[in-house]
Amino acid sequence: MNWDALGAIAEFFGAVGVIATLIYLSIQVRVNTKATKDEATRSLMLANSEAAMDAAKDAELADIIQRGFYRPGELTPAEQARYNLYFFSYYNQVDYAYERFLEGELDERSWNKIAKEIPAYIGAPGGRHWWASDKVRFSSAFIAYVDDVLSKAGIASDLPTVPSPSQG
Repeated sequence: MNWDALGAIAEFFGAVGVIATLIYLSIQVRVNTKATKDEATRSLMLANSEAAMDAAKDAELADIIQRGFYRPGELTPAEQARYNLYFFSYYNQVDYAYERFLEGELDERSWNKIAKEIPAYIGAPGGRHWWASDKVRFSSAFIAYVDDVLSKAGIASDLPTVPSPSQG
């Protein structure tokens, strides 16, 4: 065997090694991307749940939210401030989730779980009042999305987790 043949064989195995390395790296990038996406989704879902737990643990806040949804005019200035801050904090997370969804970092199934709450909660009389006043604090893409959702939705009269005052 001559040196040219040995050189060709070495180049062949070198090329195979490079291709194998590239395949391995692409698989690792895919696995890492999925793990990162899964962690981002988990963090957003956890933040969503924590917001609900805040209200569940604080009877005064739960009362403010309930009255704010159905009778926002009855809130004192301090209660209105708590109501506004609570919803800004929560929907700031939803705005971020929407941005992650648009960027492909949050899957559609997870986004849809979050998005179902928009017409229910912002669609309530007090939610619409809050949104009209505070929406300027959110991203323009999220504002357009929520406004579109609200234009297609009726006024929410009964919220899934916030009974109307007539229900107790």
